[in-house]
Amino acid sequence: MAAAFRAVSGVIRPLLTGSTHRAKSSDLATAGPAAVGALPLQQRFNAAMAATCSAQHSEAAMNALAQELAAQAETHALVRVWDKLKAAGCAHAATREAIEKLHSRGKGKIPPGTLAVGPPPSSGTGRELAPARRLHKICKGAVLSGRSEAAKDHFGAACTFLEALRREHHGGGPPYPGGKLDGKKKGGLALLLVKALGVKKDVARGIVTKLKQTKRGKELLFK
Repeated sequence: MAAAFRAVSGVIRPLLTGSTHRAKSSDLATAGPAAVGALPLQQRFNAAMAATCSAQHSEAAMNALAQELAAQAETHALVRVWDKLKAAGCAHAATREAIEKLHSRGKGKIPPGTLAVGPPPSSGTGRELAPARRLHKICKGAVLSGRSEAAKDHFGAACTFLEALRREHHGGGPPYPGGKLDGKKKGGLALLLVKALGVKKDVARGIVTKLKQTKRGKELLFK
């Protein structure tokens, strides 16, 4: 207990006394979970931005911070922490769920938050998406990635289906001549795959996307 109290006091004291010492990532790494949790959210965010997920700032602490930011709708700070988690490959499932829960509030109901996040990291684009828009892209990317992974298991069967479709209904030619498959045609093919392969609609959409992206898929669809 005494050791834990000293660890907490060492990090919190500067905040209470007005000292110019700022909480650093190394403070959080050595103070332990109790001390980290006691720090104000802004201080924890600042320390996380100055640290790495696997070294100075623990994986558990970084994920816990992201989950709290999501719960408090600090969207701008959340996407910054998410970028570090994703880059380090250490995002937990609970963190993804917390992000999805915030995203589920819907368009126009996701605030940017009140924490000071500083200028955007240098990316060469010269601009940063609005926090709510960036959150949407993160969640959409996760959905598309899941579809793509699921589609891999059915790609071969989808190619076999398209070969039969060409033979039986298009005289051996392409079912979609002209190199375009979008709108209603794309949705129609997804429905055909649902019936032919017994997959869910989201998986079928992923298969259609993968067919359009691969050499074999393009040959079967368009040539």
